[in-house]
Order: sequence, then C-alpha cells, then structure tokens
Amino acid sequence: MARPGIAKWLTFTATLLLGFGALAETQGNLPQYVGIPSNLMNHYFTNQRSMQWCWAACIQMVFSRFGVSVQQEEIVRRTYGTDPQGKLPDRPGDPLSVTLNLNNGGVDAAGKKYAVQARYGKGAPACEALLSELAAGYPVILGCNTGVIGHAVVCTGASYIMAPKTDPNGLARSVPVIQNIVVRDPFPRPFPPNVVAPGAQGRLEYRADEIAKFILHHWFIRVQIEGQQDQSMNTKGAAQLIGDPTRPDLLLPKDDKGFVLGDMPPAARPAQGAKGEGVELTKSDIRWIEGPEQPYATFSLTYANPGKQAAACEVTVEVELASRKTEQPVRVFQFQKFAFDLQPGQSHGIEGRLEALQNLEVHPRFNARLTATPK
Repeated sequence: MARPGIAKWLTFTATLLLGFGALAETQGNLPQYVGIPSNLMNHYFTNQRSMQWCWAACIQMVFSRFGVSVQQEEIVRRTYGTDPQGKLPDRPGDPLSVTLNLNNGGVDAAGKKYAVQARYGKGAPACEALLSELAAGYPVILGCNTGVIGHAVVCTGASYIMAPKTDPNGLARSVPVIQNIVVRDPFPRPFPPNVVAPGAQGRLEYRADEIAKFILHHWFIRVQIEGQQDQSMNTKGAAQLIGDPTRPDLLLPKDDKGFVLGDMPPAARPAQGAKGEGVELTKSDIRWIEGPEQPYATFSLTYANPGKQAAACEVTVEVELASRKTEQPVRVFQFQKFAFDLQPGQSHGIEGRLEALQNLEVHPRFNARLTATPK
C-alpha cells in the first residue's frame, strides 16, 4: 500500500533514481521485479513504422496494453494530418502533442469507445511512484535524450531492493531502491546507457542510475473503455496520491533543449460571428463547465440568411489552447464541423459539446468559423 508521503512524486525529479547503483552495491538482499510480464508485453509490442514515429508507436503499445486498438498511423494522422498528396508526415512527436494524445478519446478499430487520461512529468519519475504504476500493471512512457535525438520508449518493468533510510524526524524505515529499468523500444537499438539484458520484441534492460540521466519526460497513463471498470487517474494507482482527487492538474510540457520537438502549427483563430455570403451568426450561447475530470464547453449557435439567395454553409467550432504567457494559440484541442443549407429568410441552429483543458501553462478559447457559398 502506498504511503501518503509518496505524493511528493509530483515534483518529478530524477534525483531519487541517480544514486541507485551505488546504494545497490551496499545491500545484500536480492532484487525483485515488478511490472508487466514479458510474455504478455510481447503481444503488445510494435516497431515504429517510420523513422520518427517512436512516440506514436509507444502510444499504440500503451493503448494495446489497455485493450484499445489504435494504430500509430491514426495517431500521426490526428496529430499532424496529411500532406497535399494524402501522405502521413514522418515527424517527431513533441511533448505537448504526446500529452494531448494521451488526454483524449474516441472509437478504436474494434468499435470500442475509450477515453485516455495522463499526467505529464519532467525528468525521471520518482522511485515509489514508478514502482506503484508498474506493480499495478500500468506501462509508463519515457521521453529520453539519446545524445543525438529525442526518443520515446515504454517502461514496462523494474527491479528493486529495500534499503534503510532515516527520515528528517530521525526514524529509520526501509525504502525501495530501483536497480534496473525494463523498457520496450520501438526502434530497438541501445542508446548511450549500457544495456544489462537485451531481449526480443524490443525488450531492453538498463541500469536505473544510468538511464535516469537521459530521461527528460514521463507520462503516467489510464485508459477507460466504455462499459468496463473505471481506470481513471482519479480512482486508481498513483492517482490516489494527488491532493485533489477531482482534478487532473496536468502540467503541459515546454520546449526543452535536448529533445527534438516537432513543429506546432498555429491554430486558426476565426472571428466568431463572421458573415459569409449574407449568412450571419444571430444567436450565441457558449458556456464553460467544470467537469469532474476536465472542463468542457457547451455551445448553441444560430445562423440566419437575411439575403435573397440560398447558401451552402459549413461551420467549424473548436476549442484551441492558448499560452497564458503570450496569449498566442498553441494548437486546436477539439473541433466539430456542421454542414447545412440556408434558404433566404431561414435560420439554422447547431449545438454540441467540446472537451477543453486548462492548467498553469494554457487556457482554452472557443472559436466558430463560418464558410458560406451561394447556391
């Protein structure tokens, strides 16, 4: 059972991992392994299918572990779209794109509705928090600096020993000390840390004190499938260590040196209520609601055609994330499109709901873009 003091994992520091090797040499007890059994993880492993798709392959592996079938091609498509020839771009995943992909939802290839939620952390995860995730069977995505380029792997296991430690009050207790980290690498070639035990299906095992120096980012992840037991961050595993159980309090990553980031195309900022071929927005009711896990917007918009010619209309409504520091858009978080015809003198209403996200780095904004062409 995790102790309340483990809540300090939110500091997301690597210092708890850096001294593992030295501590291990002074202890006589044998290491114990926790995590996802190799024979199971072999079924979930996939290679990256493009040179820079390690991040998408890792997300696919994690989804597979939770019983969700989403291919890395689909993950790339919904992140970056396609080029004018309809081809998927070979682009790296920046930490923000990975985080947004892990706080989303949809329908997988088997028709299952799912929602995914993740907490982002800088550096290596704290020792007890990582062991708590792995012991519960939850894989953890790690973003590493290989010395040449950023690379993503999935942490699926770890070995540890128990070592004595004296707390600030002078009380002695035993704490876990991680020895080795087991990862599944979608491009399985070792990067600078020495591999202790290479294996099949992308399995690589590193000394914890060595690989910790290369870890820049990590994600703790939950996936909820409609009709199955709740696995949200608010009810399971390490989520119990968060102070406020009703909010994810997600920290979005910033651009860090040493990790190759993909380009972030600026989100469109259409003027709400813009006219098009005589069609105009005549009524707008937009409400921001604080949901149990993340905020969302409900909208009800009415468009009218006061002109003398019929118009074919398309309305795109979207929630974009804007930087709190610069107020510049970061990216579109969710969007919906509506198409309808308006005869002269007629009006048409649309309504719906869009998920949002806000934290210390970004806040959401609602936009509606109208395109109307005469018929």
